[in-house]
Amino acid sequence: MTPMMPVLTPEQLAEYEIETRANALTAHHPASWLWSEADLTWAAPTPPPNDGLPYLWDEPSVAWVHFPDYPY
Repeated sequence: MTPMMPVLTPEQLAEYEIETRANALTAHHPASWLWSEADLTWAAPTPPPNDGLPYLWDEPSVAWVHFPDYPY
């Protein structure tokens, strides 16, 4: 059974958003990634392929690349 998340008061929610934003803004991220205020996170300039295979972000090529050594 999944535990229920506590219901936050408006004040608690505001504090959570402030902390989340502060943590995310100071986190290490690739230089090409963009800040998403709606999601309070950094996002790649293009979404990863949706083919079920694992990918890693490659900053020099600014693209998603196949996960190394993955048995395709």
